Amino acid sequence: MLPDAALVEIAQHMPEDTAQLARVRGLKPAVLAGPDGKTLLALVWHARALPEDAWPTLAERRTLLEGQESLVALFQVLLKLCCEAHGVAARLVASREDLNQLAVLDAPDIPCLSGWRRDIFGAEALALRAGQVALTAQGGRVVRVERTPPGASG
Repeated sequence: MLPDAALVEIAQHMPEDTAQLARVRGLKPAVLAGPDGKTLLALVWHARALPEDAWPTLAERRTLLEGQESLVALFQVLLKLCCEAHGVAARLVASREDLNQLAVLDAPDIPCLSGWRRDIFGAEALALRAGQVALTAQGGRVVRVERTPPGASG
């Protein structure tokens, strides 16, 4: 297994030999000296030989919505609150990409919106997005509060 950063660096620099491969941060000397180093170089050489029409197509990048980062940050706070309340690690419930999709897509097909993850976080995230709940500070900590719909009497 290689760190993602090492794979990105290999893809960016396309090392031609072991000396260039050795400059990739995160690659252990044992990897370089063994069969894995040879395999990495063989894969780079193979990729270099591919004609352009055989290159993979990159997924289209979504344009950031105005305020998307702020909404994702709110989802992160809510995720932490929900997971702490249930004694579950946040990374098991939702990823950063899940939160991005929640922010930009109307009906994303992501794990945190189904099953036990929905029970812990997904339903709350949808309610936050719809303006049905809010986050506020009370007693020196962040808490979730129900919002009263406009025009509703209390």
